[in-house]
Amino acid sequence: MDRRYLKKMRAYWAREEAKNLRHLQKMLATSAWFDFWHVHPDWYGKAARDPSDREAVAHSALRLLDHARRSLDADAREVQCWAELYPNTMNDGVYLHSANPNGRANYPHEFTGYIWGAKIPAWLEALLDAARYEVGVKESEEGAIYVIRARATPLAASQRCHDGPAA
Repeated sequence: MDRRYLKKMRAYWAREEAKNLRHLQKMLATSAWFDFWHVHPDWYGKAARDPSDREAVAHSALRLLDHARRSLDADAREVQCWAELYPNTMNDGVYLHSANPNGRANYPHEFTGYIWGAKIPAWLEALLDAARYEVGVKESEEGAIYVIRARATPLAASQRCHDGPAA
């Protein structure tokens, strides 16, 4: 791979992640509730060009997820947080969801149709800490969709960043 391309894309992904982190921090600081609020690590869909870019977007999503979890745990809010990775990286997102006043009984999000503990690609497995995260897989017309959430632990009842019912 061309070193100039790699350097340019690393700088691009760093800028995009910083922008998303600022947006995430602002929402965490100002919002009392979330209704499937999310950020897109690859808003413009640039990761479709190269597999290394795909990994960069997934890694960025995981870092944003980690930040959200730490922030929510620190201020004791009951919020689900997870990352979704799609075949088209433009659809990737890091989500926050809580009980909210929108009148829908959709909290907690159930992750219907996902198979937990299924085989995942090696590039994704290499990015994950399997002790901390679990991955759900759902097939779509475009390909596999991956949901990444924190594993349930014996301390889950005291954790405030809930990731939905264990499957």
